[in-house]
Amino acid sequence: MSGSSGSTVSNWSRTVAVRPACLATPATLEELQAAVKEADSCAVVGSYHSFSRCCDTLGTLVSLERLDFIDAPDGAAKTVRCGGGATYTQLAAALRGTGLAMHNTPALPQVTAAGAASTGTHGSSGVDASTGRAKLGSMSSAVVGLELVLADSTLLSLRKGEDARFDGAVVSMGCLGVIYAMTLQLVPAFEVCRGLVSRNNDARATAAVRSACTHAATDCADACTCRCGSAATGSCRSRRATRGRPAH
Repeated sequence: MSGSSGSTVSNWSRTVAVRPACLATPATLEELQAAVKEADSCAVVGSYHSFSRCCDTLGTLVSLERLDFIDAPDGAAKTVRCGGGATYTQLAAALRGTGLAMHNTPALPQVTAAGAASTGTHGSSGVDASTGRAKLGSMSSAVVGLELVLADSTLLSLRKGEDARFDGAVVSMGCLGVIYAMTLQLVPAFEVCRGLVSRNNDARATAAVRSACTHAATDCADACTCRCGSAATGSCRSRRATRGRPAH
């Protein structure tokens, strides 16, 4: 297991820095279990994105960056199992060409699926005007299986619909254990689109957007209707932006 003592680590924006007694970077289940067992206390970090201090610890900081494996998707069940360090960028690449996709993605795809799910990240959903509710569930709603390394280093596997503890364990903020792996529910692959809205509703600008919406969108899993008027079914196929700012 790779690790270091007394290292200072910071988040992506360098607004939060922590100095744990030890930084552990396990690459296998056995190394992760050993790190947890040896630690007096520990916290977990995924992609170092969080701007809160939820990963702060004076004990062992466990980084999941090397546990980024992704198993072959189960086409029959429409699921995929991935390590706690796998990011949405890696998942999108692994699913390309399989006929399957994630139902939703967060605004920053470089975050880990485990981190997004366990912190209740909402993803790129949009609001259904008729109900006032999100069109898509949060990132945690895709989780159907969890494999947690508990404080005593044992592995606990939970499945949606099979264990009453599952629902309370998905969005746990890392308090129940370290997510070694998770299984995500997938959907049939689909295409998305991008639309730009002119601030002054310039018809020429909108027309230009229509003609520019020709890029493939296999890297993005945000089902939407293009703001230039084309449905997300193939006539308009690039990633979405609002008022000229990329949403992903």
